Amino acid sequence: MGGMIVQEMTKLVGGKILKFICYGTGSRGNTPGRFETIDQSREKLKINGLDVTANRIAETWFIDGEKANYFIYVMKLANNPL
Repeated sequence: MGGMIVQEMTKLVGGKILKFICYGTGSRGNTPGRFETIDQSREKLKINGLDVTANRIAETWFIDGEKANYFIYVMKLANNPL
């Protein structure tokens, strides 16, 4: 989420930042409803459970969502953290 935040900040300050590098972050920032309060996230987790929540969040990391080539690996990590 940090990459999306810094991209939004850069957009807001206009030409004050000449360049920056985002490493290891998704560049897709156009995700309506992506940002929610921590209370909203907790409530959704209580209602939907961990599996649904992990799936909901992970699919926003890929342009193709669940159809992305590496989506399955993210879900495996969510279910079996290192």
